Amino acid sequence: MAVYMNAKGTTNASFQVGKRGNKIFGGVSTPASDTVESGDIWFDNANGTLKFASVSGNTVSWANIVAQGDAINSTDLVVTGNLTVTGTQTTVNTQTLNVEDNIITLNSNFTGADNIVDGGIEIERGDETNVSFLWDESEGEWTLGAESLRAGDFIGTVHGNVVGSIAPNGSPNTLTGNVINGGAVTITGSLDVTGASITGANTDSISEGSTNLYYTDARANSAVDAYVTGGTGIVISSGTVSANGLTVNEFVTTAYDATGDTWSDDDSTFATTAAIADRIDAQITSSADIVHITGTETITGDKTISGATLTLTANSTLDVSNATVTGANTSSISEGTNLYYTNPRARQALQVSDDSGQLSYSNGTGIFSFTNNRLALSGGTMSGNIDMGNNSISNVSSLTVSSITYPTADGTADQVLTTDGNGTLSFTTVNVNPDGSNTQVQFNNAGSFGASTGFTFDDSNDTLSTGVTKSISFEQFTDYNVISDSSDIASDLGSITSGAGASIDQGLILADGGLPLLPSYDVANLPSGHPAGTFVFCPDEAGGPTIVFYDGTNWRRPSDSGLAS
Repeated sequence: MAVYMNAKGTTNASFQVGKRGNKIFGGVSTPASDTVESGDIWFDNANGTLKFASVSGNTVSWANIVAQGDAINSTDLVVTGNLTVTGTQTTVNTQTLNVEDNIITLNSNFTGADNIVDGGIEIERGDETNVSFLWDESEGEWTLGAESLRAGDFIGTVHGNVVGSIAPNGSPNTLTGNVINGGAVTITGSLDVTGASITGANTDSISEGSTNLYYTDARANSAVDAYVTGGTGIVISSGTVSANGLTVNEFVTTAYDATGDTWSDDDSTFATTAAIADRIDAQITSSADIVHITGTETITGDKTISGATLTLTANSTLDVSNATVTGANTSSISEGTNLYYTNPRARQALQVSDDSGQLSYSNGTGIFSFTNNRLALSGGTMSGNIDMGNNSISNVSSLTVSSITYPTADGTADQVLTTDGNGTLSFTTVNVNPDGSNTQVQFNNAGSFGASTGFTFDDSNDTLSTGVTKSISFEQFTDYNVISDSSDIASDLGSITSGAGASIDQGLILADGGLPLLPSYDVANLPSGHPAGTFVFCPDEAGGPTIVFYDGTNWRRPSDSGLAS
């Protein structure tokens, strides 16, 4: 669609097409900045050029657009919207290419599945063969073709042969968690497996070298034949040692000659030093007699001395430490310097020291006696149990029994024993006299009895009277039994001149003018948890204001026992 405006021309020096959105200006004067937006076009008649507007803040920049054949050249071209280029080839001649997108999509026109076209990047190298980094669709892997890839680290599984050094910088090669599958690893240097374990391999997979030869029966037999020489009755063949017709004399003649003894050839025990010692010990152990041996002798087993005497000469010691001596007691051992106990010796060891002369002791009978059956002590401490019988303790300045210290003098009349909590008892006067006057009730007043004229009890008529009652809290009354005379029930709250801070709570029954007044609750606020039989007034009950009662679970109307609603 074509639009022709001002087809007859104009004599004005400038013109403008459009007022909202992008506009087209014409004329020799630069369009006013406040009327220009990015993307506006200006026909600059003064210079014969077509210009493109770019606005940044309050600054307007005009870029020249010059048409030369099929190309559009501009010193600066800013596209604020999307740029779509259609065609088969796009050439960008620039030294620096900045792309804000972090992922570049190639082969974007492909849809569906089973792509057979490789994709990647190709580098133009002039006269040299171009190189590429491609995704090979047929193999499903990245490829560099025949080129090499140098990297600081490679993480992954290596397939096939690795030619050259794994670490080209010459440092020791370290393989961690790698699996070599379907290839061979050739190491021309040394393999360091310090601190590691080799699994899946054994001596069957490692060839034998020139040293450290593997074991074989033939090699073992040859070694025996070479280094072991036979003797009389001994035959060595192919590593087997056979003893044919061997006698004891062939082994022990020298040992027997040394002791001047000869054993028969058919004896099964070789005459070694240890065997001889064991033989002698066995004879001693099985013998019923003690074998006399000079020096220190250790006897094991049971030995019996019959009809003889065991004598220890001077400076000898019979050590029975950690042993048990049986068949003997103190009756068969004579008394030495360590004397045995006897009653006379025990009585003679006791003596009495008493300056008062009231205590005496008999060495013959071992009995202590007190003059006049009394014991007088001056100072000192007596411990243990003392049986006084019917006697008394007198003239005591201080008496402590089982860590309890008793007073040494009597108290005054009406005093009682009290303790300080640390084991000391003393006489203390306790005030048992009531305070106030007759009929006044007693109460604790700072540790003493107290009374008040405003708190009395008249026993003649069982009346409890108080003065001004500030606050009394009663338990809930559940059983009034039978009140036969109301004249004894009275409530006098005195004169309340100010309602500020005054609160009266008498439970569920309030007194007003002498008539009972039930507490009032709306249906939505009826309380729970009260004893069955509780009554309240419900002003908004559906059937009209009424009294409702609590059955222990629900509130009901007395008229029909229906639920309050």
